[in-house]
This record gives sequence, C-alpha cells and structure tokens, in this order.
Amino acid sequence: MLFSCEEEVVSKVAIGDVFIQSVKINDTVQYGLCYYVYSSDKMKKVTTFPEAEGSTISLDSVKGRYTYIHYPDSSEFKTSKPLKAKYVFDVEYDNGEHYETYDILDSTSLEPVKIEKYSFDANESKIIVDWEGNSGADQY
Repeated sequence: MLFSCEEEVVSKVAIGDVFIQSVKINDTVQYGLCYYVYSSDKMKKVTTFPEAEGSTISLDSVKGRYTYIHYPDSSEFKTSKPLKAKYVFDVEYDNGEHYETYDILDSTSLEPVKIEKYSFDANESKIIVDWEGNSGADQY
C-alpha cells in the first residue's frame, strides 16, 4: 500500500449540455432550449450564454446543488428551430472558484411524439400511453 503526505489537488469539473425541446402547441411544432449542468462538487451559481450574443440565462438548482437546469417556459418557444451555436456555461462553486465549459447546440431535434391512445388503469392506479415510435430516439 502506497500513500503520500502531500495532499492531491483535484480540479473541479462541470459538464454542460444544451438541447432542443420540441412541443406541439395548437397543431404547430414549436422549439425551446433546455440547459443542464452537472458537477460532482456543489455549485453556487450557474449561467449560460450563446457565444455569439451576450444574453445570459441563469440556471436553477435542484436539491443538493450538484445539478442545475433551465427548461423553457411557454414564452420561450418559437416556431423556428434554434440555429447551431456554441453555448458557454459559467459555473461558480461554493468556495468562489469559477469553471467555464461549453456545449455545441446541434440544430437537429426530435419531433414531438404522436400519441396513439391513452387510458387510466384504475386497478394499478397508472396512466397507460401508446405512441408512435421514432427511429431517431435512443430512448423515451
């Protein structure tokens, strides 16, 4: 067994992701952006912005502060797909240390699923939904 008296310095790391959420509103497909950041260290604050423009979006923390997210509200959905862009994520950790990472938004997205039928199983207290499969989806 080997050990050292010197403390190993481990840099904090965060992983950011931006992706397109497609929804159908009044028979029209609309698109919004979702942002997600995860770290194995507690974060204090996370913001993101597209590199080409300066509008900053603050992400919300879920319990524990290891994950920050932002889902679009109804006003953020548009009928045109967002363009490919580089999104920069600025992470501030509890100790004041900052870390910057980025993700490239690809302009491809999955269309909303077509629900074929749904029902409620009163015996098992659950909703059963059948939808048309999408070959481009890895999982649902």
